[in-house]
Parts: sequence; C-alpha cells; structure tokens
Amino acid sequence: MKTMNLRDRVAKLEAEMATLKDRLAQPEDKNLIRQRIRELDLNQTEIARKLNLDRSAITYLINGKRQIKAQEVLPLAEILQIEPIELLKESQRIWAGF
Repeated sequence: MKTMNLRDRVAKLEAEMATLKDRLAQPEDKNLIRQRIRELDLNQTEIARKLNLDRSAITYLINGKRQIKAQEVLPLAEILQIEPIELLKESQRIWAGF
C-alpha cells in the first residue's frame, strides 16, 4: 500500500476543511430527505430517474406536497441510505407540516 506524501495529505485535509466550512455555512436543515440528498451529493433529477418518476414528484415529496407511495419507500430509502421506517417517519412529519 502506497503512503501519501505530505503535499497530498495537506491537499486532502484542505479539501475536507472546505467541505466542513460549506456545511457549517448552510443553515441546519430539519428535513432528513433534503439533508441526505445534500450529504450524498445527489440531485432530484437523478433520484427521479432511479425511481422512474418525474422530478417534480420528488420536489413535491421533499416539500410535503405529495405523500410517499408504498412502492417508493424501499427504493428511496436505499438511495438515501436510511432505514425505510425513518423515511416513512420523515415523510409523515413533512406531510403534517412539522
């Protein structure tokens, strides 16, 4: 296994610091779905394509204007790398306007 030289280590640390600064600069988002999309560097178009949905369906879901359908729970939970029950709880919380 090749070890990183000092310059590579510094560059890697600087990149990690920049990422952390970006996260700190963004207001905390209470919406778990939006948060996971950001953390995993996904976009709504990409998710919609994987779920065979229109992008607007994802937008409505995130904003609480559309409930998640049963057949979407498992695939979306897998995409967002969260437990299906957490996705359902969050979806209900958003739908209820909390």
